[in-house]
Amino acid sequence: MLLLPSRRGRRLRVAALAAAVGACASGMATTACTDRLTTLGSLTLSVAPTALRVVAGRADSVTVRVLRGGGFAGTVGLSVVAPASAPAGLAVTLDAAALAFPHDVSLVRVASAAGTPPGTYVYDVQAVGEGGAMTASRSVAVTVDAVAR
Repeated sequence: MLLLPSRRGRRLRVAALAAAVGACASGMATTACTDRLTTLGSLTLSVAPTALRVVAGRADSVTVRVLRGGGFAGTVGLSVVAPASAPAGLAVTLDAAALAFPHDVSLVRVASAAGTPPGTYVYDVQAVGEGGAMTASRSVAVTVDAVAR
């Protein structure tokens, strides 16, 4: 039996909740119970820097960090989505497309071919927690500068 305080200082009996939590904790959990427990976790994504300048013909990188919380310790899948305006000469790739716990860092590598047209292109870095219940995304603005002559 689980007792919780109410607004008026009285204790409420929450037997059904206690039974459900007990069943999940005892290993007698059903798939539905397991799915609900894993969604209690959290997933946060950060990128640094959020804006990157590269000269045509050069390369640089952005650090992607995953922060798991709320007991979530699953694998996180990463992807980079290019904008429709991205030129063919700009290659944006991930060092690691999946981060298994406890790993939490990957690099987004940006390589610009010598003939890449100058401009700013916004890429989305996306993270999906194992099972697909948790997602996070951040944008990275990549500015390509022309080669100085």
